[in-house]
Amino acid sequence: MTHSSSVARMLDTVAKAGRLQVHVSGVHATCLPFLLAALSRDTGRPLLVLAKDQARAELLQDQLHHLLGEATDIGLMPLPFVSPYLDVTVDSRRMMGALGLLARLARGERFRAIVAPVAAAAWRVPKPESMVSRTRLLKIGDEIDREAFVGELADAGYARVETVTEPGTFAVRGSLVDLFPPGVELPFRLDFFGDILDVISRFFPHSQLTTERVHQVELPPAVELLSRAATLARARPVLLEMADARGIPSSRLAEVLEGLRRGELPPGAHALLPVLADAEASLADYFDARKLVVVFDDLAELTSSHSGYLSGESRRYAQALERGRLALPPDKLFLTRDELEERLRPFTRVNTAPLDLSANQHFELPMSRPLPGATAGSSRLPDLEQRVAQALRTGVQVVLTEGDEKELHRIARLLAGKGMSVRIEKGPLRYDVLHRCEPFGGVRCYLSGLEHGVDCPALGLFVVTPLDLFDRKVRSRPAPPPRPEESPLAELNEGDCVVHRDYGIGRFEGVVRRMLASGEYACLKIRYAGEDILYVPVHAAGVVQRYVGSGQGEPRLDKLGSASWQKRVDRARKAARKLAFDLLELYARRQAAEGHMFSPADSYFEEFEASFPYDETPDQARAIEEVLADMEKPCPMDRLVCGDVGFGKTEVAVRAAFKAVLDGRQVAVLVPTTVLAEQHRITFRTRLAAYPVTCDSLSRFKTAGQQTRILKELAAGKLDIVIGTHRLLSRDIRFKDLGLLIVDEEHRFGVGHKEKIKTLRASVDVLSLTATPIPRTFYMAMSGIRDLSIIRTPPPGRLDIRTEVTPFDPDLIARALRTELQRGGQVFFLHNRVEDITDVRDQICALVPEARVLIAHGQMGEDALEEAMVRFMDREGDILLCTTIIESGLDMPSVNTLVVNNAHAFGLAQLYQIRGRVGRGSVQAYAWFVVPPLETMSTDARARLATLAKFTSVGSGMTVASIDMELRGAGDVLGPDPPGHVEAVGIELYTHLLHEAVAQLKETQPELARFETQVEIPVQVSIPDEYVPDRHQRLVFYRVAATADQVERIDQLRCELADRFGPLPQTVEDLLAVASLRIRGQRLGIRRIDSRAGKVTLDLAHAPDAVLAAAIRLVREQPVPIRVVPPHSFVADCSGLPSPSPLDRARHMLGMLEAQDF
Repeated sequence: MTHSSSVARMLDTVAKAGRLQVHVSGVHATCLPFLLAALSRDTGRPLLVLAKDQARAELLQDQLHHLLGEATDIGLMPLPFVSPYLDVTVDSRRMMGALGLLARLARGERFRAIVAPVAAAAWRVPKPESMVSRTRLLKIGDEIDREAFVGELADAGYARVETVTEPGTFAVRGSLVDLFPPGVELPFRLDFFGDILDVISRFFPHSQLTTERVHQVELPPAVELLSRAATLARARPVLLEMADARGIPSSRLAEVLEGLRRGELPPGAHALLPVLADAEASLADYFDARKLVVVFDDLAELTSSHSGYLSGESRRYAQALERGRLALPPDKLFLTRDELEERLRPFTRVNTAPLDLSANQHFELPMSRPLPGATAGSSRLPDLEQRVAQALRTGVQVVLTEGDEKELHRIARLLAGKGMSVRIEKGPLRYDVLHRCEPFGGVRCYLSGLEHGVDCPALGLFVVTPLDLFDRKVRSRPAPPPRPEESPLAELNEGDCVVHRDYGIGRFEGVVRRMLASGEYACLKIRYAGEDILYVPVHAAGVVQRYVGSGQGEPRLDKLGSASWQKRVDRARKAARKLAFDLLELYARRQAAEGHMFSPADSYFEEFEASFPYDETPDQARAIEEVLADMEKPCPMDRLVCGDVGFGKTEVAVRAAFKAVLDGRQVAVLVPTTVLAEQHRITFRTRLAAYPVTCDSLSRFKTAGQQTRILKELAAGKLDIVIGTHRLLSRDIRFKDLGLLIVDEEHRFGVGHKEKIKTLRASVDVLSLTATPIPRTFYMAMSGIRDLSIIRTPPPGRLDIRTEVTPFDPDLIARALRTELQRGGQVFFLHNRVEDITDVRDQICALVPEARVLIAHGQMGEDALEEAMVRFMDREGDILLCTTIIESGLDMPSVNTLVVNNAHAFGLAQLYQIRGRVGRGSVQAYAWFVVPPLETMSTDARARLATLAKFTSVGSGMTVASIDMELRGAGDVLGPDPPGHVEAVGIELYTHLLHEAVAQLKETQPELARFETQVEIPVQVSIPDEYVPDRHQRLVFYRVAATADQVERIDQLRCELADRFGPLPQTVEDLLAVASLRIRGQRLGIRRIDSRAGKVTLDLAHAPDAVLAAAIRLVREQPVPIRVVPPHSFVADCSGLPSPSPLDRARHMLGMLEAQDF
């Protein structure tokens, strides 16, 4: 790849340091990263790139990462707030990113490029010398007073937490200190030996496990303030004078000063930052003018953007003064346009605006989009052939990029099928690599997250991305790891009902230490009827589950020793066996039935798949493959796709529908609500717009004439896909050749409609979608009976929804609504009472007069409801005041604030679905659940809201579903339950019995054994409170040790505990040793292992014949004295073994038995 002479002159000019302004015209906005890459590579000077806003800055940073390499330093200087004058929480991640970047720059760390929105470049920040003085360097071998160190962390703005997962936090556990400094990707774990810093390791926040060790760590401040004392001394006189001059109440001033004394930033503190800290510098002050090149992403647009921002801040400043707020004017918080220009004047500047009359040097560099005009769902492959041929004739290097390896190979096959020469290159795309490549008479394909391509003959480049080719965005950042599904026992609270597999339903009263016959153990204390108490050693806690019934109130406690529990279990076991038999019979009939065998995917289908506007997540790709494979089988498909809200189930349905249409079959999409039908119609039509597929909806939004036309087109085969509510199940519906039925949220249809769906299952392929997550235990029980696909992976870039439960506060609601509107977004305001919804509208209009409020509810006329929804989707309204008609399927990325009035009246799963209507893009979303005073709410309502406030993470639906089943019962998950078997034994034991029954009927060994090996050894078994201080975490670890079915899992747990909490105490080592013995004994069919007084007893009550034969051989060989105690126990005298430990003796005996040839 070679540069033209004009490009070489431009690069040479910029490479020479000096106070000059260079103008480069002809650069399309999407192509700027390629110019930046050339400037970075060929001038060797660091770049400061100024963008108009945060979104543009983040895009440029991301694209530079892909072009210059992940190992290079491409920094982002964010603006951490929408406005300093709004009483909303500062974006903590952005604030940590800004402080971390400033600290690294202040220390002289070298970056190839820093990207910043112009407002962030104008933000007044602490001076570089202040950042250096407040950054502490820790090295291995340092002697540190840990108590004083903890105080220093708090003084520097770090928040103390139980578990470190977010920047700006720290945790202390014994000899370990975890901390997450601003501006780093991974937090650090400090391991002390006394007061000596012994080990420094990085660790992963999601797993808490360490990775590489390092020799030192730098700790910049986690807040812009000086120390608490210095801040208070600096701010008090100025704030007193300001409050006195503006007549601000002394109570308000006292609140601010008290917060500062505690080291906290009071609401709106960033409007006072120059008073609270030495915030007189700007980003430009952190650079050497002799080295830096400042690149303006269109200087005229930047100037206009900054002027508009300051104008808006002036209005907000005036409003803040009216509200009695302490605040400085915008020109004290940000550089004005003239001040910013003056600060940047000493640097070499490059402007990419179309026109710049003030520049010293002018260069023209035509850089355009390679394939302009691509639309979502379309393909530009025909245009690409012509453009590639033209580029290759002129000696330009042709490159195609793709962010997913599977998609890369798919597109390469498509290009090769059109006669192009294609080469898939190893390694990711890098600008340096392209610069060194020899010409190739074809298309080079690279794995890269590059979003936009470029057509620039002067650089010798023609680069095409999925966005250029299919209008499909690539995954620029990896999806977060799926969060582990926590055990229900982990959330046990004292007073909860639990089920013991052998003794029945009791009440959990906590974990206590108890001396049992075989030793001292930490035990679960369970109280039964008649004040009976059962102590269950924690290593045997696998037989205990939280009780979740069918929602009929609290269960009756069992009496220890009573036969009623075993009778109920026997009845439940029979019922589970009958249900398993019926389900297996239905499954077998479906497998034997004849259906349409759809054709395998061809290149046309692959081109359609490649046009998906996003990268598939791994789980989504697996679900698509499973659905398409089912459709190609000779028997009818009946698959359920379960995925959390917004995880991509609709695309699975679109792929299946397109496949059916390609084979000449019709598709019906059945949805529960009219609004969702319209949403799906828009989604399907947009996705299929570039293909000869007809699609329409049938709902009450359609006039009688429109419905008649659609019915005729269906009967004649002229309509390929129809989307509708239960209207599709009416008798007057006739299909010419229905091949696929897609059912969205089947559980929301009535019994009659479900029966009609059931009859359709016998003849056509059926794909069901649900956003109601299925707990893992039920999923395992149904494996092999119902074809299930689970999508657990969240889309990349999805942020957790910040959730607040609050009593009605007009000021708070007004701030929440106004904040969303001021950042250009929209709001769902849910009020589920039609009779007074107009009164609520009047209240909203009084709170936020500037907002455009639209109303939508199910009792409106068809035309009025459709008009309201369409107007809101077209951004003609700011706030949609609505009922629960928004609950299912709506996908509006512009809506990122949700207010639910009287949230206590909703069910947990319903609230979770409703909350999923916001946060569908990469913008931080907020959910406000407005409730009456907490003391007036029921216990269940408080529990529902507490659960939502706690589980805000993306993909937490599994946990929410489990808790919801506890609050309202198992419901429809297992189907009707007339005899009350779920109520009698709890859902977890019932699904265990169902799993067992399925395995027996299929003549396979059930994964969960029907007995639990008892280990009785006189050792102390517990996790000390001082070792793992958090009670919740202790229960999690107890549960893992008690339920693990692989010794390797116990080994992993041992490593995790040592990694997170330090060397294991002996009681924890013994806990894990007992757990390993339990697992090994269970595999051999040993009912009980007893080791005491020099003897080891193995009760082989459940052992298969091969194990019994091996034990008898041991008796004959007598490696140690062994005798048989009928009916099936073996007692070994191990007193002669070297180790006196009863644990070692038990391990020795199991090892001898395992060594036998089975």
